[in-house]
Amino acid sequence: MKLKLIIFLTLGLITTCLAQQPETKYIQKSFPKLGISISLPENWFYAEKEKNELFTCVFKEDDQKHDFNTVGLTLSYEALNSTAPADSVFNQVKNIIKYQSDNQQVTEYPGDKIQGRPTKIYTYVFTFNQFKITRICTYFIENNMLFCLQAHVMSERLEHYEPVFKAIRNSIQLEKVEPTILIDGYEYKKIESRYRNASYGFSMDFPLGWYYIEGVSGNAVMVKKANQDPSEFLSMGVNIQEGYDPKITAEQYHNAILQVMKDQLIAMGKDEKIQTTKFTHPLYATYKSHFIAYVNNKKVIVFLYTIIKNTKGYLFITTSDEAHLADNEKIFDNVFKSMMIKQ
Repeated sequence: MKLKLIIFLTLGLITTCLAQQPETKYIQKSFPKLGISISLPENWFYAEKEKNELFTCVFKEDDQKHDFNTVGLTLSYEALNSTAPADSVFNQVKNIIKYQSDNQQVTEYPGDKIQGRPTKIYTYVFTFNQFKITRICTYFIENNMLFCLQAHVMSERLEHYEPVFKAIRNSIQLEKVEPTILIDGYEYKKIESRYRNASYGFSMDFPLGWYYIEGVSGNAVMVKKANQDPSEFLSMGVNIQEGYDPKITAEQYHNAILQVMKDQLIAMGKDEKIQTTKFTHPLYATYKSHFIAYVNNKKVIVFLYTIIKNTKGYLFITTSDEAHLADNEKIFDNVFKSMMIKQ
């Protein structure tokens, strides 16, 4: 399972925004394609987004002596590519977001279910510049989709805004969501030549005749095999993380990725180890790891290839079933060796 979209910090929400004093009036916002509506404070700054993030909504109190918003909200969603129990999904989310918090402390927050759907609310504190920020994340599942209503507030103002957050959560109306909406606006394209990603400035030689899709579930690109046998489990994707320290080494970046994986993936057993080696790439310092995990109760081998360049982390993540492992690993290695990143 990949829960990438939900875990990225949106520090842009804490940027400057013109607004007036808080009021209690609310206005309903609807998203017909997703069958969801929500009521937001009328005087907060609101902006609709694209793809998997529906909107951002922020507010800055007039008497603040700094340039950051007091409070903000986002609503996002992503497809779950497994039928794991809700508690398992929520536990994985908790293990991921704890790395965004100070001291890796995440606690459950009281609240009602969203229209009876499986729901879990987590809260944690993180530091942005000199400010303590409290984030409250409400996760709920509908029709194999994971929604996240994410609120943040200056910790000193948490008590004031908690009733507002509760009113917003209680206002959510969710109708049945059709699974086909998950690919609305996206299109699988056939790979007929070297793949080039304009958004992140990299290129790779994926197998010709296979298919790719961009911007789904937080991934720069995902690739699927043409006419793949149902018994075969094969996937490839590239995920980009930005804003790393320019001094971070290739080994440090790879270890950071491994730490996240250790907490969000279920290995074969307690003694299962992640095997890591330096990987020979013609252009970059790179590392490769592999380990065993279970996806939909099926044993698969997961490979992680990493490059850190220009403050960006490039993670090439692939999976294979055991029966096709030898052939697939050769494909994975060759694809990664072909990766080039613009200066």
